[in-house]
Order: sequence, then C-alpha cells, then structure tokens
Amino acid sequence: MTKRCLSRAGIIQAAITLTEQSGYESYSLRELANVLHVQPSSLYNHVSGIEEIRIEVGMEAIKRLEAMLRAAAADKPMNRAIADMSRAYCIFAQENPGLYQTLIALKMDGSEQLRAELPRIITPFIEVISQSHLPDETVTHLHRMLRCLLHGYLTLSHSGFLSHGQICAEESFTFFLEAFSSIIQNRKELSPIE
Repeated sequence: MTKRCLSRAGIIQAAITLTEQSGYESYSLRELANVLHVQPSSLYNHVSGIEEIRIEVGMEAIKRLEAMLRAAAADKPMNRAIADMSRAYCIFAQENPGLYQTLIALKMDGSEQLRAELPRIITPFIEVISQSHLPDETVTHLHRMLRCLLHGYLTLSHSGFLSHGQICAEESFTFFLEAFSSIIQNRKELSPIE
C-alpha cells in the first residue's frame, strides 16, 4: 500500500492481519507502518494511535462473531440453533485465531467502548436459550456453561488433548451439545408451570 492510498480502513485491515499473525497486543505502530510501507507518523493522519487501532480490531472481532452467531441461529428451533451457533463459534475461533484471542482478552482491556460492546457476542446465546422459558438466573447459568464448554473445547482440541483414543474430538463435541440440550430439557421439566 502506498502512502497516497493509505486509509483508516486499510490501516485497520492491516492491523487485523497482524493480529492474526502475531496476536492482539504483539505488534507495534512501527511494525504496522512497515507492513503498510509508510512512516509511523503517516498513520496519525488517520488514527490517534495504537490504542485506537486495537479498539477497532476488537470491534471488528465482535461484529464478525456476532454476525456468524445470528446467522447460525436464524429461524431455527432452540436445540438446532444452539448446536449451529456452537459450531459457528468454533469455526470463527479456528479460522480467526488472532481475533478470537482478541475477544478473550477484551475483558482485561482498558477500553470502556469494547467492554460496552462485548455483550453483542453473548446476547445471541441468551436470546436462544431464553426460548426455554426458564428463569433468567437459570438462562444466565446455562449460557455461561455453554461458553465455558466451547472455550474449553477449543483450547483443549487446539492443544491436541482431545486427539487420543478411538473417539474423535468432533464426536465428543456432538456429545457435549446433546448433553447441554438434555440439561435444558431437565431444567424445563423441573421448573414450576406458570
């Protein structure tokens, strides 16, 4: 990219590429400028600094994952929506490891803007699980359980810990989702009829 065609969108896209290669906070403004073939000072015509760039990368990660989750859940019954959202979540993490790690790091980030936007990737799960008509407290526990299950699965399978034995990781993943749906069904049966 030449200096003449340098743009805010181009800077953010280059930062996303670096995030995928190196990690959320593993590159500097100077490294980003090198990728864009400009002087670091040229970036300041479009962004205020590395923090603004990282916020924009985080916002893009939130936007992309939310879109995948909502598309996966659209017009489906609860159990099918949960399964498809869970698979979409894993696909996002596997295809965008840097952006996924960005999402995991966001709660620790100092940006109020990012913390305010983070519920956008939680709300789709809550909306679908709420179709169970269980109490709000139970829905909260269930969506947290599902997110922990997904993150744990991703972490362990990425590290190779789910590759031993005769059962493949995908079979276990399907089992997890079926067990999660059973938990919801059992809770519904135990819940008092209103």
